[in-house]
Amino acid sequence: MQNNSVDILGTASTLFVFDGNKSIAATPPATHKQCMDKLLTTPCISHPTAMIRKSALGAIRYNEQYQFAEDYKLWLDLAKNGAKFANLQTPLLKYNLHGGNISITKIEEQSKCARVIRREYFIYYFAGKTAALQTIKEFYRTEKLSLREVRVIIRENIDLIKFSSDTNAKILAYYLRYKIKEFFKK
Repeated sequence: MQNNSVDILGTASTLFVFDGNKSIAATPPATHKQCMDKLLTTPCISHPTAMIRKSALGAIRYNEQYQFAEDYKLWLDLAKNGAKFANLQTPLLKYNLHGGNISITKIEEQSKCARVIRREYFIYYFAGKTAALQTIKEFYRTEKLSLREVRVIIRENIDLIKFSSDTNAKILAYYLRYKIKEFFKK
C-alpha cells in the first residue's frame, strides 16, 4: 500500500449470482468516515479483497465466538483500535455467489452474530462522537428492532453517551432518552 494513512484497504467487487449469467457491482464505501458509518449496518470491507497492515493487526485476531461473522468482528476490533479504513472503487474481485456459500447456508447464525456485533459497535461509534440521527434510524430499521429492544439498548448505553464531552452526543442522548417514540415514528 502506498497510502500510509490507510491500515485496511478493500476494493469493489463484481458478484456473479448463482448461475453466473447475472452480475452485480458491489461498490463499498470509499473513505474512512464512510467505512465507519457503514459498520453500523454491515461490514465495510469485502473480506476477500482485504489488505491489512501487520502493524494494524497487533494482537487482534479472529474471534471464534462470532462464528460465521468473524470478519465483521475483526473490522470492528480494528476500528476500535484506531485503524484507518478505505476502499478502492475499482472492482478487483469477481465473486461467485452459489448455494454453498457460508453467507447463504449459515444465514441465520451469521445474522445473530452480526446483530451482537452491531450492538457492540453502537457503543463504540456513538460514545463521545458526533452522531447523525438519520444514521441511528437506519440502524434500528435495518435491525428490525422493536421499540422495547431499542429502549433496552439505549438504557444500557445512555451513560456512555450522556457523559461525553461532545455536545452533539449529549443532544443525541436527550433525543434517544426522551423523544424516542416520536423519533422512530418519522
